[in-house]
Amino acid sequence: MAEDKNKNIYCPVYKDLGLYNEMSSIPRIEKTETKISRMIMVSLYSGDDLIPLVKRICLEESIRGAFVSAIGAADRIPIAAFNLETGKYDEIVKTGYHEITSIEGNVSTVLDDNNNAIDLMIHLHISFADTKGNAFGGHLLPGLSSAAVGEVYIKEVECGMFRYQSEIDKKGYSTIKFNIPINKDLIPVCKDGAGTENYKNEIITKSDAEKILHSGLKDITVSKIANITSEAYEYLIENNIEIRID
Repeated sequence: MAEDKNKNIYCPVYKDLGLYNEMSSIPRIEKTETKISRMIMVSLYSGDDLIPLVKRICLEESIRGAFVSAIGAADRIPIAAFNLETGKYDEIVKTGYHEITSIEGNVSTVLDDNNNAIDLMIHLHISFADTKGNAFGGHLLPGLSSAAVGEVYIKEVECGMFRYQSEIDKKGYSTIKFNIPINKDLIPVCKDGAGTENYKNEIITKSDAEKILHSGLKDITVSKIANITSEAYEYLIENNIEIRID
């Protein structure tokens, strides 16, 4: 007589073994156990844009996976909801003073099909409320303008977090993966040149633009227009600094 392999199974949630077997038939779940290797705390100033700021810190600190949380206030908050039919985000911008009740999300490394690290993705969701207590929320986009104060916590994880660019190109998103060995890290912060500053992977904010102007540079090079905030772009153009796209 064959031994009943479920005889000694006790599941406090699914006491009925039929339900237990049904749950056991679910395909493998993407999961891992890891540790927080360090936490970086950041203060936001009025006008700061959260996503470029987090990306810049992670680039400078060589962080390839982290949890991010934040609270504070903002007077411009761009949010979106992902549209599964179009594979794109439907965008909304809320203006006026709002309290940020919560920001949660993560930083992951974007890989090509050869496991080369080619970019960082900052994936954050936000909930916030106006002065009457009306609450809103969604997927946070670049372009937030901090008001008064902001407090950000970046918790680096040992296992790293990864997504594939080919999956993003195909579906508009990529599910998160863990413990993938990076073949080559191709996303360092890069500044070089004489007379021309080359910001290949760094996000340029308004404060960076002011430093560029004061340094006497006449032109800068960025790898893509998304690597410079709209406020920084307008400021440099107004002050006759040429922006080249590499």
